[in-house]
Amino acid sequence: MRKNKILFSDLNGGITIFLSIIMLFIFALIGTLVESARVSAANIRLAQTTRISINSVFSEYAEEVFRDYGIFLLWKDENEIITEVSKYLNKNINYKDDFIQKSNDLLGIRINQIKLSDVKYASNHRGEDMANQIYDYMKYRIAGDAIDLLLEKCNLLSQGEKVQEFFDKINDCTEKFNRIEESVADIKKKVDQIKDMAGQPKEYLAELREKLNGIQQIDREMALKRDQGKIGEEEKGQELIMKDQLFEEFKQTYTVYNDSWNLLSRYLSEINEATDTYYQSVYESTELIKNLYNDLEEKRESLDSEAYETLKNEVQELENQVSNQNTDAYRVKENHFHATEYFNGMQSASEKMIQIKNDMNGILYNNLMFNQLDSNKDYVKCFLSELEEAQLIYQNVDIRKLEINYYVQEAKKNENNLLDHVKKIMNNGWLSIITDNISEKKVDNSFLSENFADIRSNNTIWCTLSVMEQSIRKALMGQYILDFFHCYTDKNEIKKENGLLDYEVEYILGGFQNDKENLSYVGKKIVSIREGFNLIYLFKNADCREEAYLMAVALVGFTGMPLVIRLTQLLVLGAWAYAESLMDVKDLLNGYGVKLFKSESDWNLSLDSLWRLTEQNSKNKNSNSGFTYKDYLRLLLFIENTGKQTAGIMDMIQLNISNQYNDLFRIDQCVLGVTVKIECRVECLFTALAFVKQLIVNQNSDFTISSKISYCY
Repeated sequence: MRKNKILFSDLNGGITIFLSIIMLFIFALIGTLVESARVSAANIRLAQTTRISINSVFSEYAEEVFRDYGIFLLWKDENEIITEVSKYLNKNINYKDDFIQKSNDLLGIRINQIKLSDVKYASNHRGEDMANQIYDYMKYRIAGDAIDLLLEKCNLLSQGEKVQEFFDKINDCTEKFNRIEESVADIKKKVDQIKDMAGQPKEYLAELREKLNGIQQIDREMALKRDQGKIGEEEKGQELIMKDQLFEEFKQTYTVYNDSWNLLSRYLSEINEATDTYYQSVYESTELIKNLYNDLEEKRESLDSEAYETLKNEVQELENQVSNQNTDAYRVKENHFHATEYFNGMQSASEKMIQIKNDMNGILYNNLMFNQLDSNKDYVKCFLSELEEAQLIYQNVDIRKLEINYYVQEAKKNENNLLDHVKKIMNNGWLSIITDNISEKKVDNSFLSENFADIRSNNTIWCTLSVMEQSIRKALMGQYILDFFHCYTDKNEIKKENGLLDYEVEYILGGFQNDKENLSYVGKKIVSIREGFNLIYLFKNADCREEAYLMAVALVGFTGMPLVIRLTQLLVLGAWAYAESLMDVKDLLNGYGVKLFKSESDWNLSLDSLWRLTEQNSKNKNSNSGFTYKDYLRLLLFIENTGKQTAGIMDMIQLNISNQYNDLFRIDQCVLGVTVKIECRVECLFTALAFVKQLIVNQNSDFTISSKISYCY
């Protein structure tokens, strides 16, 4: 019994030590678990407060921009954002000072550093972030049915632009066929010059033979007298005088022949060159007109059926008339054959007269008389032999076969050219016709153009999306501009007074520094669109077509090529449609609507009234039927480069906010989004005992936690 007592007595100290060791591990485990939970809570707390802080910072958006334009922009630089985030973080993580009891802060979070990355400024990504925010705003502002209506209007109006593109191609054909007429007129001129020449090489060769035959006849007569012994010194002297006289006439005729040969050779060469130009122009014009039908087929899906059929008839008529050109109505092909034949004959005849050329060069250069020629050489016989061979060649060709069916006197252009009159108006003075009330306001946007040049030239915004999605976004972008910016027809005088420009929508489209140039830019665009629709009316109206045809005949006359008159007729119709379009734009600027496809009752101008276009007044329409000026602006915005529109929006926001609220405001310094990374430390609390730190192998005095959050408007 005593022995057992002694045994247990020896074990008492060991049990205490054993239990102490166990308790150490238990305390370390509990401390570690509690510390882990505390650090996890700190992480959660940091994430929450970071989000709250970022939201708080971005809630301080530029109020004036949002109120006037519905866009969120944070006008703070990166240092200001870091300061604001730090302020809100400290408010939310160090909260013990807010308690009256001064409770201990169990989490113990302290900020180490705050870093920003991926800062998205309004001008970043070439304006795409800005465009996306506008789209996000508008898709909730406008109902789906309204979007469909916007797209429908844009599609209808775009037909006018497509018709105008078609008409531009007709103008290209007209230019080519004018070259045809010019080349034919040039050929005709050379043919007439050839026929007006005093004599032809063939005639001069006969005259040269006559002179040489005369010399031979004198030789024969003198030889006969010599044989009869009837010749004296006086007769010999007369013989020499007569032969010298005939030879002098021979030299003069040869000189005239040589000049005539050179001139005729030049004319024939020029005829060949003009003929080549004619064939090239015919080929190019034929290809252009053939391609018109293919171009029209490509546009078929986007055109109204009535417009398509009207244009198709025009193309088919042009193609039919082009195919008729194979009949060689001008006789260019036949004339070219005879010109080539005659030119080749001249060359061959010249080659047969090589001895005459060689000898005559020396004779003419030294001005030799007949009696001064080399007595050992029979010039007359040699010359006659070559002249006879040259004449045989000319028997097979006839210059009278050259002929062109083109009458210059009948094709003379009318001096009072209506097309030239309308063209002068197109180039200068058309703006004063459509309005006499133009703002003189202007701004200096040079610094904006430099800052946003990259955005303005960006044509890749939304390009990766489907065609339908792109159309929806562009329609909403256009509607945003019309909702928040004013144009020519807006009557809000107070807003205009305060604005730097009166025509803000026009500025977004044009980008010029003054209202006048921007209105001119937009006006030209709308005139072009209206011109397409007005052409459809004129193409369908038989009376108008007949008037235009008679005008075309008066302008170009009968040329033997109906296609020239036909194309001129189309140009007259184009000038007529352009003048009518000016009246349409005048109505639009006065606040009236204009129908897409006009009827006779809607038409303003007669063909004769185009001479007095500057005196014309548009009809005073009291109804609002048809499309308005803003509808046409909507189309222009729809087809305009999205990057250019985005830059224009940013320009106007910059100009107006700095003018009305804060002249230091810079939109390119405004932030749309940012990524914030926050690093904090958490002091050790439950693992602060040395033995616990040693057990968990952590020699540091605190823990490091971090949070990373992105935010974008």
